[in-house]
Amino acid sequence: MTVSTTNSAVSYTGDGSTTAFAVTFEFIDSSEVKVYTRVIASGIETLKSLTTHYTLAGGSGLTGTVTFLTPPPSTEQVHIIRDTTRTQPNDFTPSQRFPSASVERALDRAVMSGQDILGTVSDRAITIPVTDPAAGSDLPNAVDRASKVLGFDSAGVPTMIENLVSGESVTSTGSTTARTLAERFSEIKNVKDFGAKGDGVTNDTAAVEAAMAAVPSTGGRVFFPNGTYLVKDVEIPAVSEIELYGDSGRSWTETGGAQLKALDGTVSFLLANTNYAQSSGTAGPPLVIRNLRFNGDDLATDCLILTNFQSEVSDCHIFGATRDGLQLSCSMANGATISNNNVNSRVLGCKIQDNGRYGMNLRSDLFQDKVTDVNAENNIIHNNGDDGVNCDSSGGLTFFGNRVFSNDGWDMDILKAGPGVIILSNHFGAQNTETIVEWGVSVSRQAAVAIRSIGTTRTALLANNRIAGVVYVLEGSSATDARLMSAGNVYQNTEPGDAYLYLQSTTKIVVYSTGDSFETAEPFRSNLTSGNNAQFFVSNSTSRSKGKTLPLDGEHNPVGSSVPVKSRSEVVAFADADATPSVAGGYLFKTANTGATTITALDDGHEGQVIRVIFNDANTTVDFTGTNLKGNVGVDWSPATNDHMTCVHNAATGLWHCDISDNTA
Repeated sequence: MTVSTTNSAVSYTGDGSTTAFAVTFEFIDSSEVKVYTRVIASGIETLKSLTTHYTLAGGSGLTGTVTFLTPPPSTEQVHIIRDTTRTQPNDFTPSQRFPSASVERALDRAVMSGQDILGTVSDRAITIPVTDPAAGSDLPNAVDRASKVLGFDSAGVPTMIENLVSGESVTSTGSTTARTLAERFSEIKNVKDFGAKGDGVTNDTAAVEAAMAAVPSTGGRVFFPNGTYLVKDVEIPAVSEIELYGDSGRSWTETGGAQLKALDGTVSFLLANTNYAQSSGTAGPPLVIRNLRFNGDDLATDCLILTNFQSEVSDCHIFGATRDGLQLSCSMANGATISNNNVNSRVLGCKIQDNGRYGMNLRSDLFQDKVTDVNAENNIIHNNGDDGVNCDSSGGLTFFGNRVFSNDGWDMDILKAGPGVIILSNHFGAQNTETIVEWGVSVSRQAAVAIRSIGTTRTALLANNRIAGVVYVLEGSSATDARLMSAGNVYQNTEPGDAYLYLQSTTKIVVYSTGDSFETAEPFRSNLTSGNNAQFFVSNSTSRSKGKTLPLDGEHNPVGSSVPVKSRSEVVAFADADATPSVAGGYLFKTANTGATTITALDDGHEGQVIRVIFNDANTTVDFTGTNLKGNVGVDWSPATNDHMTCVHNAATGLWHCDISDNTA
């Protein structure tokens, strides 16, 4: 016979129905044909057995057919390979007749064996191009190869290289010092290197804590690759300058990114520093948390609790707690208070939403001023079950460039303002009503900002904000000389009358309004009573009512149970036949007497108050010979219609000093 083909293998793909596959190469014995199936998706191959899985026809120098007992499916390939026996079975006797058939069979076998070997070498082995120099292509000996990896030198000749992970140093491009890969990898602790799966199924608590525990005492970084890590009460070790972070820029996405999610309904918190969890008594060291998602999944009580000083939480998405999203606290898990302060923390660029109580809670129990100098910038805080931001005390708070809206309580509720509070360039969208007491009556108002205590000789600054609702200022009896500076704010609401500043006080407080714009005719309201020395000072502010912009100027001291501050441009009419009309909180007045009336005094004035009275009738006489009004050289005056007078009040003497203007004389 002859060997007419050069191939020694053939492959097919199953279709679930074909059982017979041609053997396109010659073979001698069925034992020299190997049949494999290979799963296309996984690459798993299986050697099939003759008679058990298939039958084989042909051979003895001819081609043949492999017939499967069960047709291979479309997910599998069929590989038929010749593997000729490397033996020579013939034994020729000297001087016998030339055994041509046996010799030919032996030659066929030799050719087939050579083809089989050539197929393996040319198709499966790594070879050197024929034009490459052959010198130096041999591998080093076993001793030199031990515990090394194969590489090539500058000439392309095979050589052995130290295992990079176990000790070989490398120099990165542009750097000057060689270091091992193991050393470089150890700089950042990857939670998956400590067994975390991030598959949303496995409890990754122990793995995450192990990664953080591996950070040296000098500080280091812990990386969370994209994934969902189910955790319960993870404690951040008391290591200075530890940083926890996920993939950049993905924390706010609804899917993707690195997410810490509540394991089950027994979770107290997703993440907290160990000083809080173990009630160590002191604030924790500085730390950074960024680009992570904290998902309470309506199971965890709180998402993130920190009692650290100089902590930073940035670009994080915090949601789904049954209580608080982010808590910066001076209290520990056992309820005791840390001995030092939680100071200089930063919350930057976070989205905090859909938590059961507060979005962000600055928790300084019993007004102890232990959570101070917090800087919150460019956050979005919305749809929380109570206040968006709740501050027990907030000395040194800077709240800048945030959007706060659609919370079920106040957008921002400050129980104690403390010194140096700055609320600047925020948007308070309100969109929720709270019940407040105005002049002894409970009313529902759009709940923007509540400042419940400023403190003695302290000033809170509210500037350049857009406020869609009420700013509610309450000051208790213990404070004196408290000040609220309201400057450049836009008090805006879709419901007329709901954008204003309300002051409820039993002590001395001064409210300065400079450059504010109110979309209501009554921008200032209060419960102030005479003798409490609370005042509004207004400069360059305006109110809008019925399409008109009215300037507000001067000093205002509203007195009584329901007297709002009036605009300088608003004319208040004295009651008919009132001999001692009230001028509380106003500037411009007019008479409207239908019968003869003598004005003997002006009631409810305050120190330095300036008023102007326009006489809108010819029935009024001003008593300048009595004890309260001084002017017109002590002669009573009976003005004509459209005459007016300007008066200044001296509270020390109780006198009004008046300048008359006789426009009809």
